[in-house]
Amino acid sequence: MDQWNNEVEPLFAQYRESLPDPEPSANFMPNLWRAIDAKRAFALRIKRVTQLILSGAAFACLAMMAYVTVPTASTHESHATYTDVLAASHPPESLAELGIVRDPAELGK
Repeated sequence: MDQWNNEVEPLFAQYRESLPDPEPSANFMPNLWRAIDAKRAFALRIKRVTQLILSGAAFACLAMMAYVTVPTASTHESHATYTDVLAASHPPESLAELGIVRDPAELGK
């Protein structure tokens, strides 16, 4: 263990010599806190912008979902489904001529 201490002590001494201690001054702590606050302020701005973007995206998703799910007052031909268009183009009378008869239970609905 003493051999290790004898090898490490010169290394630490060289390290201390290469990086001298900064001279203490009256502005050391204020400058340090100014640098810390500048980094915090940047991170806070990024956080606020991110929250704003995410809130806008959430609102846009909810608005689009409401627009898609709320039925409109009038249904146009362009909004009809494929089966609606087929049903309109083949009334029951023309289907009977082809030998296709509807179930009487469906007619009661």
